[in-house]
Amino acid sequence: MLIIALLPFIAIIFFLIIQKWPAIKAMPASLAVTLITAYIWGMKTQTIITATIKGACITIEIMFLIFGAILLLEILKKAGAMNTLTNTIQKITKDHRIMIIIIAVTFVALIEGAAGFGTPAALAAPILTHLGVTGTTAVSTSLTGDTIPTTYGALGTPIIYGIGTSYPALITEVSKTTAKIMFFLGAILPLLTTTVLIKTHKGKLKNIIEIIPFALAVGIITMISYYLVAQLSVQLPAIISGITGITTAIILTKTRLAPKTTWQIKKIPKPTKTKISVTKALIPYIILSTLLIITGIETIRAWLKKGAITTKIHTFYLFAHPFILFLITSIIAISIYKLNKKQTKETLKTTIKRAKTPFIALLSVLILVQILQYSHLNVQNNEGILQTIAHTIKLPGTLYLLISPFIGIFGSFVAGSNTVSNLLFSTIQHQTAINAGINPIITLSLQTIGGAVGNMIAIHNIIAAAAVIGLFHKETKILKINLIPVLLLGTLAGIIGLIIHLMT
Repeated sequence: MLIIALLPFIAIIFFLIIQKWPAIKAMPASLAVTLITAYIWGMKTQTIITATIKGACITIEIMFLIFGAILLLEILKKAGAMNTLTNTIQKITKDHRIMIIIIAVTFVALIEGAAGFGTPAALAAPILTHLGVTGTTAVSTSLTGDTIPTTYGALGTPIIYGIGTSYPALITEVSKTTAKIMFFLGAILPLLTTTVLIKTHKGKLKNIIEIIPFALAVGIITMISYYLVAQLSVQLPAIISGITGITTAIILTKTRLAPKTTWQIKKIPKPTKTKISVTKALIPYIILSTLLIITGIETIRAWLKKGAITTKIHTFYLFAHPFILFLITSIIAISIYKLNKKQTKETLKTTIKRAKTPFIALLSVLILVQILQYSHLNVQNNEGILQTIAHTIKLPGTLYLLISPFIGIFGSFVAGSNTVSNLLFSTIQHQTAINAGINPIITLSLQTIGGAVGNMIAIHNIIAAAAVIGLFHKETKILKINLIPVLLLGTLAGIIGLIIHLMT
């Protein structure tokens, strides 16, 4: 059964990586293979239809997020606010390595902590491209920087619901152990992200060496706050560490830890004069960040969810969706920047044109994912396709800890969600640990860490982030760039988990 279970993934690898087809071709082809696999697996036609509808519903939700992010971006560009933001960042630093740390690592952590749902990369990637970073690198670094905070993203959702649904009594201990392991991963994340930037822009080894003191200082200070907050709260580590990181990075630009030489991408845009003040340019980001944090508060979020449209297959949380916040912010921005009817119409036209492009690829990916998640419902009494693969990936005894993170990575690669990965595989991780004589707290922690890391190679996350900046047919390139950070962080997490086990 393992060979059959692997067919959808073999198809993805063949079409997307070997054949190098763009996602708009590769994913429908992979979906066709998945449909054949589903019938072989014993899934009923009705179940497949249900999974298809579920996938379509999730696609609509993500398309709305993409639309909202593009709309706000186009308004900022039309008003000249993006030029002001670019100029302001260049006044803080002209070094692209430091820019990446501030935007793709620390700013992303703040937004992830408040919202999740793809919002961080949708906000960070456009800023980076406006600063001269290539589109593929902007998406790649934004997704790479969004790994460590994801476990505590959306106010702790992956642990509280992803782990807590099956093991509510273990939430606190899993959170503490996760933060302990994440400390080491997060300490090197700024350096890892800048390395991706430098290597993809044909920089030299000395450019990496120069940034090491600054990157490690930001990483360590940020992760100290991350670790300490995680001992007290599951909801706040990402937000607090994001604020700490932004502040630390800006302060350290004026110290000896900053590189002595400035490294820039050759085609860095020159500062453009604009009538929009810094304060005015930042207002939409301040409003959006504030709204994301406020609506993330449990009592407020619960109230907003009362306006949901519920069906047997899916629930649309209209007022709890980030799109609403993007829309509110966009309307306020149009008013603040005094865009006329013609400018507003042009902005909407551009937004619609760009937002609709990734629809087919996203729809195919998400239907494929839902079929895999529904595959445990079959007439042959097989376990789910994903669970079959996970059960097969085993090493004897404590060595299992080395691959435990990769099960989480596999889950989020497929589902594009740390929370869903945890829901899918936390039971397997827990039971395997018990059978091997390992503390299940460690394997559950490695599961949610892997789930966070794997998000950077989730195909629909890549498609969505790329769509916001108008980048299409580059999914394979971004996936290949992010594979190395995934393997590095996954391996490091497993080794640290093994060390913790041996020391206890």
